[in-house]
Amino acid sequence: MPEQQVLLVVMPWANPEYPSLSLGLLQAILNREGIPCDTLYANLAFARYLDDWPLYRHMCYAAEGDIVFTPYYFGTEVEAAARTIQARTGRYSYAPLADLEHCRRLVQNATEFIEGLFAGVRWENYDVIGFSLMFQQLVGSLSLTRLIKARYPDKRIVFGGPSCDDCMGLEMLRSFPEVDYVVNGEADAIIAPLIREIRSQRDQAQPHFETPGVAYRSGSGAIVSTGRQPALTQLDSLPFPDYDPYFQQLEALGLPELEPVLYMEASRGCWWGQKSRCTFCGLNGLTLQYRGKSAERVIDEICYLSQRHRMVRFWTSDNILDYRSFAALLPKLAELRQAGGYDLSFFFEIKANLTREKVQAIRDAGITWVQPGIESFSDHILDGMRKGCTGIQQMHALKLLAEQGMDVDWNLIYRLPGEQPEDYLEMAELIPFIHHLPPPAPGAVVPMALQRFSPYQTDPSTYGITNVRPAGFYHAVFPDPKIDLDQLVYVFDYDHASHRSSELAAAHQIFFQAVQEWRQVYRPRTLVCRRGPDFVRIIDQRQAGLERIITLAGLQARIYLFCTDIRTAEAIARKFGQVVSQAALQGFLDQMVAQKLMYRSRAGQYLSLALQDGTGRSLQVRDAVADTLARGQGV
Repeated sequence: MPEQQVLLVVMPWANPEYPSLSLGLLQAILNREGIPCDTLYANLAFARYLDDWPLYRHMCYAAEGDIVFTPYYFGTEVEAAARTIQARTGRYSYAPLADLEHCRRLVQNATEFIEGLFAGVRWENYDVIGFSLMFQQLVGSLSLTRLIKARYPDKRIVFGGPSCDDCMGLEMLRSFPEVDYVVNGEADAIIAPLIREIRSQRDQAQPHFETPGVAYRSGSGAIVSTGRQPALTQLDSLPFPDYDPYFQQLEALGLPELEPVLYMEASRGCWWGQKSRCTFCGLNGLTLQYRGKSAERVIDEICYLSQRHRMVRFWTSDNILDYRSFAALLPKLAELRQAGGYDLSFFFEIKANLTREKVQAIRDAGITWVQPGIESFSDHILDGMRKGCTGIQQMHALKLLAEQGMDVDWNLIYRLPGEQPEDYLEMAELIPFIHHLPPPAPGAVVPMALQRFSPYQTDPSTYGITNVRPAGFYHAVFPDPKIDLDQLVYVFDYDHASHRSSELAAAHQIFFQAVQEWRQVYRPRTLVCRRGPDFVRIIDQRQAGLERIITLAGLQARIYLFCTDIRTAEAIARKFGQVVSQAALQGFLDQMVAQKLMYRSRAGQYLSLALQDGTGRSLQVRDAVADTLARGQGV
């Protein structure tokens, strides 16, 4: 009999545009340890089965996506699941799901797919089968494991991933008999010893595991936990992820609409969250500790993956770009691209407190697509979020990224504890100043979701949050009343006094209307400035069909260029107070704000809004030249 192997499974609704980083690492680790392993990309197979890539892509971002498998696992009515999907479609933008018959077919397709998937795998080759669970994969995974256990009761099923952290994984063991083991936390350091322990204790009536970070059932059926293993700190010790199964299965299935990218990590955790965790964020669960790979290791991994899979586009899993990367990694990436003439490009999540020099370094490194943590333009709301940024800094970030032609994904969050109507009225007044900057995409203005592990969830009373309960859609996804949803789920509904404020609700509507108008009028680069030796020409095409050209010469040009980065009123006065009266200086600033060529924050900070044109390099005028342009006391 051939040696049995481990099988790792990626279920729907994992995004099929990139291979699984976690399972790519686990496969590489197991193979390095002499434990044969395969990976099954069932998410690719389901995308092929549906033959509707826009539908799959929509559903992989839908919090209730798991419900398509609910009738199969729980025996509920297809009609009920279809109606739930249809009712919640209005929150998203995929029109076909507004049709009930389309929703019925989707649920029926899920049932047919699970049975076909089971029939198509030679399960006898595998003795341990592991599932990596994000937040829309549990019911699909349970549906498949039920079939496996019914036919092969001796197979051992291991669940792991973010959905299994802490009490969530323990509740899976308690509620779902198909699951034998749950990994709590990162599995890299324990996967090989865990597989060996599972195999060594297969026939024992009273199993006893010593591998940390594992929960299992004792011989009496009691749930036993070995605690939580320490986070892996030496990321350079990890092997390169093994993505061969992904690309082999992608080629065999043929998905022409799908444009795959390579998935990689340069770091884990969140350095900002370690310092000041954002109040709404539950990412990283209980493993917030920030750890990074060396720049040399990241470069080696990029070169290996790119050469092996003949691809140049990378998506990083990092929650935030390491601030040390500007001195270490980014220069090396820029050098690699320049020296080799490589067209490598990257996606990173970044903090929004950017400078012109940092954005230039990001762009030179080949980072062409970013997700800055914008979330709001209100200083009051941002302070409540613990974002460590101000509204004008968020505007400045969007401006700098637009100047470099970056692709930017970002969102705005509303309905937060402590927000006030004036926060949204202020933002509604601010938005027309930035009509020339890319607006948030449809669906990217979202109510705050109360996430497990976030400060809002762990300390609700501090923020006036009451009646915390599982989000309503979970009752449709997990209809068995014996399941303790409080322990199982990741997102919660809640009450707050502000939810009863009609004044706040009205302010929300004014804000939504301002965002909608922004989307309607936005055209790229409709407010730009071009610098000459003693002047600045501002071309304003923000109003469709009209073009204004404003020429600022001498001291006016110098002031406008000085404010191309954020400046306080005091800094402007110090810079120019010796050559112009305070009244004249203030008059010029007021004029620029009135024409929406500058923005003035409530804290008295100024930002020139026109995008620099041409090379994307600094607009700053040399002081020695600029001094010769100052004439008289007028501005």
